[in-house]
Amino acid sequence: MGWPYVGETLQLYSQDPNVFFTTKQLRYGEIFKTHILGCPCVMLCSPEAARFVLVTHAHLFKPTYPKSKERLIGPSALFFHQGEYHNHLRKLVQGSLSPDTIRKLIPDIESMAISALESWADGHVINTFHEMKKARKRLDQILGEIICERKEKRLLEKDLLGRFLNFNDENGQILTEDQIADNIIGVLFAAQDTTASALTWILKYLHDDQKLLEAVKAEQMAICEANNGEEKSLRWTQTRNMPLTYRGKSISYIRLIMPLNLQVILESLRMASIISFAFRESIIEVEYKGKDMI
Repeated sequence: MGWPYVGETLQLYSQDPNVFFTTKQLRYGEIFKTHILGCPCVMLCSPEAARFVLVTHAHLFKPTYPKSKERLIGPSALFFHQGEYHNHLRKLVQGSLSPDTIRKLIPDIESMAISALESWADGHVINTFHEMKKARKRLDQILGEIICERKEKRLLEKDLLGRFLNFNDENGQILTEDQIADNIIGVLFAAQDTTASALTWILKYLHDDQKLLEAVKAEQMAICEANNGEEKSLRWTQTRNMPLTYRGKSISYIRLIMPLNLQVILESLRMASIISFAFRESIIEVEYKGKDMI
């Protein structure tokens, strides 16, 4: 179970999480106890066990997160709730991420991506620990200012923040500023690590297949040339017309077996899990393969 309070968190995150789980599984089997992120837990490490918890007996469990994550994100984020509150917020988030909404954001996304890449040019090192400690307070302040500005100017935007500000339930209840801030940060939290992990694996797999990498680069350069370099912004239709960037595991496989049928991005997501594990809490005493989970 590891050290007091920290448990085995350091062992988990100081190496590849898959190595941590594999080592435990080989030693103790597919079910074992551990203590990570400030809470004791039972780990289930097989497809059958995952199916038991997430599918066939999902009604016996509820989504949960360690208190440390709840404090980091904010207690009002939809991840930490169930019922009507969760359902209302989930619909608001999903509505803000529809294809029509994303289509309008393509130029902004491109601009932010280019800006981020240019900021890395000098190769400076960032102390992520201290930066992360300050980030939560900065986010609260920034979001508070944006919310106040939207309210004062009565701006009716159709983005995620706008949907939160305009929401009221069947009883006329609106979201508080704390609830709005927690859920905005929650969405950022959910997207940050998963997107970064997915991009890391995509780059890794492209690096391992030089032929595919060159083909993808050529495809992107063709789009860049069509836009006269950086004079024109990337268009939605162009993002839908990237057969190699969005498809294929290897050039030989594409050409000889299933041309343009396997998708690079989706294949990378299939091959490498971007989420190491999911937390669930049993709502009653549950037995699985002779072991109790409470």
